[in-house]
Amino acid sequence: MKRYIRRIIVFALFLPLILEVSVRLFLPQQLLRLDNYFVSDDGLGRVPAPNMDTRVNTGEGEVRYITNERGDRIGHESSGTASLRILALGDSFLQALQVNYEETMTARTESLLAMSLGKTVKIDNTGSANFDSPQYSILMQRRLAQEDYDMVLVFFYSGNDFVEERRDYYEAQKPSQRVFRFPPQALTWNAIRRDILIPAADFLESQSHFFSLIKLQSSSLMNRLGVTGHSLPAPLLRKSAASKMWSVTGAILNDIKQEGTKHNIPVIIVLLPTIYAVELDKLSALIDQYGLTVDDIDLQQPSRAMISYAQQYGLDIVDLTGAFRESYLANHSRLFGRVDSHFTPAGHELAANTLTPYLLTILKGQH
Repeated sequence: MKRYIRRIIVFALFLPLILEVSVRLFLPQQLLRLDNYFVSDDGLGRVPAPNMDTRVNTGEGEVRYITNERGDRIGHESSGTASLRILALGDSFLQALQVNYEETMTARTESLLAMSLGKTVKIDNTGSANFDSPQYSILMQRRLAQEDYDMVLVFFYSGNDFVEERRDYYEAQKPSQRVFRFPPQALTWNAIRRDILIPAADFLESQSHFFSLIKLQSSSLMNRLGVTGHSLPAPLLRKSAASKMWSVTGAILNDIKQEGTKHNIPVIIVLLPTIYAVELDKLSALIDQYGLTVDDIDLQQPSRAMISYAQQYGLDIVDLTGAFRESYLANHSRLFGRVDSHFTPAGHELAANTLTPYLLTILKGQH
């Protein structure tokens, strides 16, 4: 009997290690702590670290990640001077840590434009995770004061780039330091959550693929406990129809356009869809996770906002939602990752193929 108990104890001790190794091998997950890939910036909060050449795996497979001296993402054979230069602004969808540089929509668009125009083209990929529309405006002003460009592309993610507040400055952001304390400072739920649960979750998110898998499968409970940073995209909620995010964001995008006009260059807003607006079968899981009904969600709100901006401010907008949805419905194309729900290589390719003809029309019309 004692021998069986010892075996059970040994098995229980090794089980977490077995599960961790198994998940890493067969179901690798996204490890969320990417602070080493960013540096503090006075004005923008934080920006991609310069002069990096490393490997990163957000759950969709390992890719090479290279940046230049300004923190822009580049390929291993980055081009120098070019006869046509384009500034690309965006968040994690533009930074695209899920794919190799050559597979990104900016690299693909760069190649397509070069072939069509018969000239060298360089798109500066300034994408930075957690950026939103005010930071696009700040970074654009900074770059246009330093360099000359022929066009600006704003890759606007419909899930979280609509904002309720206009900001012109972001204090330099230091890595978060959430300290594990045991016992907690007080025997209250908030203290236990702050001192034990959140720091423990932070540590496991950065180290354990098994924990990330369990968290993904039990996200509804984790969200209710308040120990994850995930939330439902507000622009997709019908109750957000009266939010000031629509007017504030429209004004910011108009300011971006006016900045381009001041420098005599066109500004194109590229609306990137959420996975929920494309893979409609994901909607039922979304509803179940947050305890909503179909009537609580309006997937078309971001697109309608862009239409209103085009009418009110004369913005040039390319909405990729329709092209992505059509491709998925026709071929069940895997356009978003299954572990990390950013674009797959196929998603980046579709974005480039959809965007390039529009850009060619504008560029050829300039000459």
